[in-house]
Amino acid sequence: MTGFGFTEKESSSTPDPWGQTDSWLGCLPWDGEERSLPAGEYTKVPGFQAASLVKRWKVLDVESDEGYRVVKRAELKHGDIIIGAIMNENSIQAVAATYGKRFIVFTPADRPNVKLDRGQWRDEFGTDALELEALKQMRKGL
Repeated sequence: MTGFGFTEKESSSTPDPWGQTDSWLGCLPWDGEERSLPAGEYTKVPGFQAASLVKRWKVLDVESDEGYRVVKRAELKHGDIIIGAIMNENSIQAVAATYGKRFIVFTPADRPNVKLDRGQWRDEFGTDALELEALKQMRKGL
């Protein structure tokens, strides 16, 4: 038994920033809505960005009846608030045909050693992790 109630098998061999080797993250409950957001991703495709698979972007537009407008990437402006993305499923299938359906996998916030593909993520959390990753990438760029 090591610190924090973990057995040796459950203990991480990678030191955290404070030099501890115990995986203390398992002690913290992570049951809020944020757990449905990917904490990280891994891809087999060199230079890949999820934003490359977006057909159109949904941008907040309070003056429209829908509450948003759909635009191409070239139509995005500095200051636009991107609230969604329409993924190009044909492009996704083309990438998956070359690299496999696990061409990109996502890490849940509450399980850092787990890697879920897009379908597994959708089944578990009800959201599209690929879309969420694309949104994160685009928000950094605007």
